[in-house]
Amino acid sequence: PGDYTVKIKKGENVYEGKITLQTDPSTGHSAEDMKLQYETLNKAYTLLENITFTDRQATDLMEKLNKVKSKVASDELKSEMTDLYNKMEVMHKELVATSTSRISGEVRLAEKVADIYSGIISYSGKPTDSQIQGLNLLSGVYDKYIDRMNRILSEDLVKINSELKASELEEIKVIT
Repeated sequence: PGDYTVKIKKGENVYEGKITLQTDPSTGHSAEDMKLQYETLNKAYTLLENITFTDRQATDLMEKLNKVKSKVASDELKSEMTDLYNKMEVMHKELVATSTSRISGEVRLAEKVADIYSGIISYSGKPTDSQIQGLNLLSGVYDKYIDRMNRILSEDLVKINSELKASELEEIKVIT
C-alpha cells in the first residue's frame, strides 16, 4: 500500500499521474496481519535468493575445479581438488533438487522454503505460526551452509590456490 507516481512515455510525450494502492478491505485482514505477511514473504524470498546464490557458488567452483585439474601435475593437489569438488557436490545436492525428473519427489532446502513461500503468498492474510516457525528453522539450517561455505573458501580453496600459484597456474576465483 502507498502513493505512487506513474510516468508513461509515448514517443516524445510523457504522461504523469498518481495512484494509491490500498489493501482490499473485503479480505477482512488487519493491517498488522498484512504487514506480517509482507515481512514473512520478504524473508522467504531473500532466503531463496541466498540459497540460490550459495548453490551457484558451489556449482561454479565445481566447474572451475574440473577445468583446472587437468593442468595440475601433482597427484596430491589433484586429490585435494577432488575432495573440494566432492564437498561442493554434496552441498549442491543438499541445497537444491538435482533430479532431472519433474516428479521425482526430491525435496531439498530450496524446495522447502519455496513451499512455505507459496503457502504464504496464496493466502491474503497472516501467515500461520507453523509457516513462520518453519521459515525460522530453515533460515537456521541455511546459516550452517553459509558457515560451511565460508570455511571451505577461507581454508580449502586458499590452500589449493596457494598450490596452484606455486605451480604457476591461475588461481580459482569464486563468484561474489
